[in-house]
Amino acid sequence: MKITVRILALCLAVLSFSACVKKDFDAPPDQSSIDPKLPCNKTIAQIKSLYNSASAVRIDSDYTIYGIVTADDKSGNFYKQIVIQDSTAGLAVLIDNNSLFNEYPVGRKVYIKLKGLYMSKYAATPQLGYLPDATGAISNIPGSLVGNFIVKANYPNTVVPETVTLTQLTNTATFSYYVNRLVTIDNAEFTASDMNKPYADPASIASGTSRNVEECSSTKTIQLRSSGYANFQPLLTPTGKGKITGIFTLYNSTPQLVIRDTNDVKFAGLRCNGSTGIIPIVSIDSIRKLGIGIKIGEYKIKGIVISSADSGNLSKGNLVIQDGNKGITVYLGSTTVVPYKPGDSVIVDITGDSLINYKGTTELKGATLSSVTKVGTGTIVPKVLTIAQLNANFANYEATLVQVLNASVTGGGTYSGSKTLTDASGTMTLYTATTASFASQNVPTTAKSFTGIASYFNTTTQLQIRYPSLDVQ
Repeated sequence: MKITVRILALCLAVLSFSACVKKDFDAPPDQSSIDPKLPCNKTIAQIKSLYNSASAVRIDSDYTIYGIVTADDKSGNFYKQIVIQDSTAGLAVLIDNNSLFNEYPVGRKVYIKLKGLYMSKYAATPQLGYLPDATGAISNIPGSLVGNFIVKANYPNTVVPETVTLTQLTNTATFSYYVNRLVTIDNAEFTASDMNKPYADPASIASGTSRNVEECSSTKTIQLRSSGYANFQPLLTPTGKGKITGIFTLYNSTPQLVIRDTNDVKFAGLRCNGSTGIIPIVSIDSIRKLGIGIKIGEYKIKGIVISSADSGNLSKGNLVIQDGNKGITVYLGSTTVVPYKPGDSVIVDITGDSLINYKGTTELKGATLSSVTKVGTGTIVPKVLTIAQLNANFANYEATLVQVLNASVTGGGTYSGSKTLTDASGTMTLYTATTASFASQNVPTTAKSFTGIASYFNTTTQLQIRYPSLDVQ
């Protein structure tokens, strides 16, 4: 990266409505303190009571409610809907738009003008939406009409999840109270048959998958329902015990819990029987697929170090590791001296870390040097590509080791700064930090093979070598 001083411009994603709310870093939600304070004449609980019907019922009265967003679609586990909650109840709101988290992130206060909307139940879970379709099910509020009904207010706001037991959630006499509420279950764990399993089967197999969660103090279980389209679909369920937070729903008479992302699952403690829980090791690829702005649950990743901090050609505190054909930059802090060298095999505990976009580069932020453990050595064979091939699919190669054959360098006599790397197929930037130990060395005057780490600087694609003696042949 072309940076000597790092300015980390981001706010970590929340766990269960902590002070800083999950946000999208390409189009951050408005953090306005403005609340229009529309007059509300009904609570969510009153609306659910008035329109308590399995079939669609139109709201013809001038009712207005408010709520705080407790779930959005950022992880893909909720689709074209948000869930809101006031002090009395929760409600799912269907909206025919994608990336709703940009406008209605967790923590956003919203007012909803209800006249002209419809209420019904989907498999016993109340929903607010628009005109019924041919089957009688209510449709999503059209994106072009959302502004007529939903008014954004201040952000962020905190909703504290209600701590409950599985007995409360599975008691048919009382569980309707909790529907669409944000709840937390203490002393819970995945059942032995469902721990260390993917949260959901791929969407090609099933649209959703249920995993069973139990608690130590009872024999009750509840289904954790996860979408096959969720970005955490392939991640493994943890094997320990702890707290789980999510939105409580019903599927007919079956109680279910739906998490917003894996950070809602805090299962690092000893299991109910006293056995040790193991933090799963997952692939770098599965972590990258979670998306920018996601705060990560209890996971570790493993990879081979491809960066060389002592050359000074990467920002201080950066560690780049590769697992198979995917790599990632792990930021360990601006004052950290990274001791690891190319070929070291390491495991990194990324529990609670966040995926960020820093100057175009996808990074893991939150780990420290103590999060990294060397477990051996290994080899990464660089992917041989032409510059045209690399540029055509650069995102797939970011943070991995690549090699460009028969390439020439122009733009100056030494490595320092941005140079132009050219092969028969095209050009790209060869970047060397001015503080690199080899910055003052002369670039070759004839065509060579260049091996380096593929990286971004904003929208510029670039190659960064570790040492000329290692990477220029």
